[in-house]
Amino acid sequence: MVQDQENFRDNLVKFAEVVELLEKTIAKNGEVNINIVLNENNFKYVSQNLSNKLNDNKCIISIGSVDFTFLKM
Repeated sequence: MVQDQENFRDNLVKFAEVVELLEKTIAKNGEVNINIVLNENNFKYVSQNLSNKLNDNKCIISIGSVDFTFLKM
């Protein structure tokens, strides 16, 4: 479980790096929403790490001015 949480944190750092890049573009003046469609196993992994209800078909991570919406395929 600790390994999974560390891997998930590594992913969050990468998403934060994406946000940093986007905030240096014209996108910083708008609302930025990124939709990511995942298969059921990957969606379950994200949901569990975010303590999201598994019966939901989406979960959202907001970092800075960017919302990452994870959708179940």
